[in-house]
Amino acid sequence: MTSRQAAGSKHILLFTFMRWVTNTNLRMLYPFLAVFARGMGVDILSISLVISTRFLLAMFSPLLAPIADRLGRKTAMLAGMTVFTTSVALVYFFPTFPVFFITHCAAFLGGFLVMTSIQAYLGDHVPYEQRGRMFGVLEMGWSLAFLLGMPLVAFLVGRFGWQSPFPMLAVFGLLIIFALQRLVPGDRPVKGSQPTSWEQYRSILRSPIVLYALAMTAVLGVYSEVIFMIFGVWMEDAFGLLIAGLGLVSALLGIAELGGEALTFKLADRLGKLNAIRAGVIISAVVAAALLFTTRSMPLALAGLVLFTLGFEFAYVSSVPFLSEILPASRATFLGINAAALALGRGAATIISPIVYNYGIQANLLVALAACLAALFIVGRLKQSVKGTGILG
Repeated sequence: MTSRQAAGSKHILLFTFMRWVTNTNLRMLYPFLAVFARGMGVDILSISLVISTRFLLAMFSPLLAPIADRLGRKTAMLAGMTVFTTSVALVYFFPTFPVFFITHCAAFLGGFLVMTSIQAYLGDHVPYEQRGRMFGVLEMGWSLAFLLGMPLVAFLVGRFGWQSPFPMLAVFGLLIIFALQRLVPGDRPVKGSQPTSWEQYRSILRSPIVLYALAMTAVLGVYSEVIFMIFGVWMEDAFGLLIAGLGLVSALLGIAELGGEALTFKLADRLGKLNAIRAGVIISAVVAAALLFTTRSMPLALAGLVLFTLGFEFAYVSSVPFLSEILPASRATFLGINAAALALGRGAATIISPIVYNYGIQANLLVALAACLAALFIVGRLKQSVKGTGILG
């Protein structure tokens, strides 16, 4: 193992824990929406507004990403974790909806800065040929937030009330800040990354490779969310699943996410990142096509949802190490813009999904299939575009 690779892999468990903590805060709103609403004396629509605001903020959050290019990855991580930790602590001390709304949005932005800074750090320190493995481990913080984080949150809420997860997250945040300060070496801004943000954005968005990459990410967001947004309603309408059944389905999808990340760990570096993205999209496309004819069978529908989710997670997680190599001098800035593209795709799908569902789940599956085919086309264009540029596929 080279010293450069060791510098990246040495801290991967800490980085994965950071992702787990910040993602647990994000994901716990979904299963405990009604619990938080009752605790603050508001209706579910008010809490749902917080989630909608997150999508909006994600599209503007690239304005934060240049911090990691200008001040260094470690500084940005510390800043993001400080904002996150302060925000979740304030909810415990001031348990009102206005405070929750503001601090949850602030915690999201802090977590976003943490995510892009970690991705940029790994891009700096892990050789491209090994980067799929590292990102596969890192993104387990997303699926484990659901598989491990939600049972822990459920235990705390059931025993100590709706506010109890927040001091836990704050303590974890303080431990992470201490560990970052002690264990992660300081780093200098990337050479050549000092122009104004506007100049950076203009330079980034001039590249055809960048535009193809952002289009790919947005389309991945569409094809995933157009199904994920409505799967609970579909399961209830078609098969009469109640809360316990939907909880089991959600757990299965969490396992599928973990499986997609494991595939990235095992295969992305061997196949090549673009080939891995293509393989994941093909899995989802084949499943979406098959589900068109099997929507009346609950076992087949559940199996299809699991495989569809696995395919998406394999494709998306494999895309991040590829994207981390496109603009090394503005790595964090570009990864921030890419995260906004994903949010744009998902946000569009949250609007489209319930509308097309009025025509039945087959309509959602057709939209997902069309988006998969668009993603495959864009991946093909990307493979052509990177030839001879020095960017590895």
